[in-house]
Amino acid sequence: MESLESLATVDLFKYVNRAGLGRLMTQARLLAFPEEPTLKESDPPDGLCAIQSGMVRVSKAAGAGVTEAVLAIPSAS
Repeated sequence: MESLESLATVDLFKYVNRAGLGRLMTQARLLAFPEEPTLKESDPPDGLCAIQSGMVRVSKAAGAGVTEAVLAIPSAS
């Protein structure tokens, strides 16, 4: 997130005051992922991602004969 205003538009943070958002911004990193980044369920958690632009596909390894099950395809608003 590039600014407090951008972070304030994320539903999760809409009730956090500016001071709280400021403290959160000191811990935030802006990351750019390639078109098809892969984060696996087995990867250790290292934070929370807020999508500033674009889309993401959330999937999970599925059962026999199925490569993956798509759980959601949210987009930034």
